Amino acid sequence: MTTSAKPLFISNKILTLPSVVIFQVAIFTRQWIRDFKTQKEPGVSSMLTRGADKLAPSAHRLARTEKSTHVVGPAVYNRLPDHVTAAPSLTSFKNRLKTVLVERDLYLYEEFLSKHFFL
Repeated sequence: MTTSAKPLFISNKILTLPSVVIFQVAIFTRQWIRDFKTQKEPGVSSMLTRGADKLAPSAHRLARTEKSTHVVGPAVYNRLPDHVTAAPSLTSFKNRLKTVLVERDLYLYEEFLSKHFFL
């Protein structure tokens, strides 16, 4: 008989490995947010969209840079709930982010990217 470890991760407030990766990438992106372009900046998009304040994906040519923090960072940051990204300080950002990730208990990075993750 196999038993899921999910309840143990949640009750002990432990992040799973995919959650730790998302946590670290989101923190890096928050610390260096001024280095990332937003969708509304000139040269990024010619149309005004609902996501104008979202971070623009970084351009890359090589497959090996596809999973770099500068490329993945905007995708991760844009998927975070508004109450997390609106945190006034880095400390409160970390606390809010950890709370959200512990509550959801990811086992796969793809779960985070799914459109139903924060519903």
